[in-house]
Amino acid sequence: MKDIRLICCDLDGTLLRGDKSLSSENVRWIRRVREEKGIPFAFITGRTNLSVRRYFRTIGFNGPSSCLNGCMIWDELLTPLTSHLLPSEVLSSIVRAQRRTKVELMMVNGNTWFTESSKGYLYDAKLPIYVRNSVLCRFTEVEAVNKVIFMSPDASEIERLSEVLREEIKDEQAVTLYPGKDFLEIMPGGINKGTGLVELASMLGIDQESIMVIGDDLNDTEMFRRAGFSVAMGNARPEVKALADWVTLDNESDGVAHAIEKLFFSGDNE
Repeated sequence: MKDIRLICCDLDGTLLRGDKSLSSENVRWIRRVREEKGIPFAFITGRTNLSVRRYFRTIGFNGPSSCLNGCMIWDELLTPLTSHLLPSEVLSSIVRAQRRTKVELMMVNGNTWFTESSKGYLYDAKLPIYVRNSVLCRFTEVEAVNKVIFMSPDASEIERLSEVLREEIKDEQAVTLYPGKDFLEIMPGGINKGTGLVELASMLGIDQESIMVIGDDLNDTEMFRRAGFSVAMGNARPEVKALADWVTLDNESDGVAHAIEKLFFSGDNE
């Protein structure tokens, strides 16, 4: 394995179990690789920095993070270093698409999320992740947005939404879309976890080839392509595993801990 100087790890589906908890085994090996090998540990996630910090507290130290799928970089002192925003004309197009489809929507700026309702499928799903209640307002009142998220339990609604968004957003290069089974996320064009990794590496003065990344889902593939060494979870999607240099156990079986132990503390590094 290459000379790794930084580990960047996804949260949901990777470090966290299905109930969003962080196991003591994962905590133990993250601490060991930092303390005994001198390798820093960072998060690359779609979550806000506020949400990320509670997991750093559980681990027992602060670290840098790339949040909102590359839209923001934060240092270990909780200072935002970069912030990529959706253009105002794109926001207007997104609101028009929401009005046409009625799919639930939230907008995120930094650590603040905006909704027009404090109930519903999206709100119930995101409240435990985004830690605190949303700001209730009309979407037309929100001026600065890093990322937007649509959610619906009906896959056909998400499919219809995608069609309407293509009609409303004339410039496809202005946005990055990340679809899931019950959601659709929109970031500024060209922004993803890969660009977040590049910015984080530049901030820390670490070559990309010296970074190991760990992930499980399609939004992790761009950082897999940019990093020197990539680890896919056992529960990762096949497309993610195909890009990985190494596959570990699943997130319910302490896959991150297993990877750190085998790759950094095993004598043969297999």
